[in-house]
Amino acid sequence: MRISFCMIACLLLADTLRAADAPDPKQLELWVADLSAEEYEKRQQAEEHLRAAGVAAVPALEAGVAKTDDAELRERARKMIEDLTLEQRLAQAWTDLNAAEWSAVQPAVELLLNEYEARPEIPQKLAKTAEVQDKNGDLPRLMKTQLVSYDQMLERMKQMDEQNKENPGAREALRRHYSAQLDRLKSAARQQILDEAKKLIESRAAPPSK
Repeated sequence: MRISFCMIACLLLADTLRAADAPDPKQLELWVADLSAEEYEKRQQAEEHLRAAGVAAVPALEAGVAKTDDAELRERARKMIEDLTLEQRLAQAWTDLNAAEWSAVQPAVELLLNEYEARPEIPQKLAKTAEVQDKNGDLPRLMKTQLVSYDQMLERMKQMDEQNKENPGAREALRRHYSAQLDRLKSAARQQILDEAKKLIESRAAPPSK
């Protein structure tokens, strides 16, 4: 019984600490309002507080977007909502890759492509999922196939970057050169992936031919 009482006490303490750490909804609303303050420092401080609050700030930010006509507040709030919900949206994107409707698959594909270079786990997970020999591996396999040239160019840029780390001028010139090529390759791959992925999803929904 003593152990049980200790466990209960620890759980109650943890709940109390979480409640104490949770941002006050009224304070969150005030910070959201401050995103349109005249003083630059006040706007910046409000954004810092809201970002520090994490996903708990999202409802207040969404409410702020819904009820304001202030363009700067809308822009700042929407950007923060995107950033604060990124992990959740990425997790959902992996699930939505296997959705039956293109309306769910398309934003998932676009999000994974948008974050492809910044998040090394995305190409790694795509490669691993592509090995699955059923319909769940079809779309990742398609994406990896279309991104081969992009991946090769990205790896080449990293190698050249490393080789020229002692020569900042050459390094910057190479980065500009490869960045332009990467942008073209990624743009072409994105369109090809979206076109072929849409056909793939639609083919799954089509009734079997007699």
